[in-house]
Amino acid sequence: GELAKEEREVLDVLRLWNAQARRLRSAVTAVNASASGNGKLPAVPEIAEAMPIKTLKSAEGGFTAALTCALCGLKREERVTKLDEGIEDSFGEWWVNGAGMHVTCWRFWEEMKGKLKER
Repeated sequence: GELAKEEREVLDVLRLWNAQARRLRSAVTAVNASASGNGKLPAVPEIAEAMPIKTLKSAEGGFTAALTCALCGLKREERVTKLDEGIEDSFGEWWVNGAGMHVTCWRFWEEMKGKLKER
């Protein structure tokens, strides 16, 4: 059904990402080798079918929210290992309180919601 189709689509996207990520990592490494100071590019994320989730304690900067993210389903204090490193959550950099979403998820939703077909 619909769930199996979505799972296949996710696997297709992961396959395409991994095919391009090697080249992208090489390009970023080359640019960073010749760049100095603030001109360096961020690392290319490692994305896999299964990615470990870490729950931050309040002492580590983990704030809690009443609900999970409306788009991705992660809790506010959860971080994807190797992807969500060094995230600040003090002043709204990570979570949109009124929307109940991560900032990145909220931006994606705002950009894409008009392009979705209604069911």
